[in-house]
Amino acid sequence: MAGVFRVLLVVAVLCALAMFDEIVGKFQFDRLCANAAAITYSNSVPVGYDLYSRDGRWLLTLPKTPPELRKKATAAYQALARWDLTQIPRTSEWIPIAQTDTRIHDKRNGVLLASFTAYGTRGGFVSRHLEKPLLVRGECLPTEMRIVNTKIFPFQKPAAEPQPEPKPAAEPAAGKS
Repeated sequence: MAGVFRVLLVVAVLCALAMFDEIVGKFQFDRLCANAAAITYSNSVPVGYDLYSRDGRWLLTLPKTPPELRKKATAAYQALARWDLTQIPRTSEWIPIAQTDTRIHDKRNGVLLASFTAYGTRGGFVSRHLEKPLLVRGECLPTEMRIVNTKIFPFQKPAAEPQPEPKPAAEPAAGKS
């Protein structure tokens, strides 16, 4: 019985040693993610029905948006937004961590709209040979990631379009009563 216990203990210690880099790296990764949880908003560009439905909902994430309307909204978005991503490999942590600094600009004039940092990892030595990390999440993004577009491109209902002037009533033809 003591022999089985020793074998199990040795196996547990070897597994812990094999995963040690990911155990330490998890704490480092979580610390980085906590510091990068926010998006910095610098400016916004009010938009109308090019990117929003008639009831003011964002078209690019609206379920059941007709394909032609989604295509039109995507083209409008691509004409407005430029995403600049800078990948920064980090070498000071126990596991490989990639840092991505993102800056979103108004494509028309280059004005910065928002910026944020995200992190990703493939995990420790053992996890890098598997499909995904075992102890650490694979990536972390700011919590507001789902609403960044609606903050930098808020809905603004277009001003009422001028109505055409009514046509004057036709005069009755002569000789008819």
